[in-house]
Amino acid sequence: MTINGLAASRAILSEVSFAQASINAKAALTLPALRTRFYFHTIQGITQISNINELPLSLALLLGGADNLKAYSYNSLGPGKILSYGGIEIQKETVDKWYLTGFLDSGDVYMPSLKRLQNDVGIGLMWVSPVGPIKIGFAQAVDNHFNRIKGWKPRFVVSMGPDL
Repeated sequence: MTINGLAASRAILSEVSFAQASINAKAALTLPALRTRFYFHTIQGITQISNINELPLSLALLLGGADNLKAYSYNSLGPGKILSYGGIEIQKETVDKWYLTGFLDSGDVYMPSLKRLQNDVGIGLMWVSPVGPIKIGFAQAVDNHFNRIKGWKPRFVVSMGPDL
């Protein structure tokens, strides 16, 4: 779990006044008898600022990419004042160090009022290599009823590195 807090004020020579807090939490539940692992991930964040356009992009709350909403391109959702994301992945070992994966992600970055959550589902393959897990898969953007969103093609996703 990672908890971050940032703040700046024009009163102490900053170009912008803002406060920001975020939490990034991950957990895994392994069922050895079933050779299955459930992986949970959430990110929550909030920014207090009078004009979001004054916040440097390097400090903006953003979502999208291989680590969260996989059907969306990297950092394509946002910026906004509130970030809310949750995801679950099921990893089923098939042969030694090879896993089939399935996932569901939901979240968005928005101003105080949320229009609708962005969702995706997907499948993939994971190999636990000597340097860490390597995942490949396909993610599809879906609506709140899990129907494909028209005009969205499945997105090929590659990621490498530890889950937790």
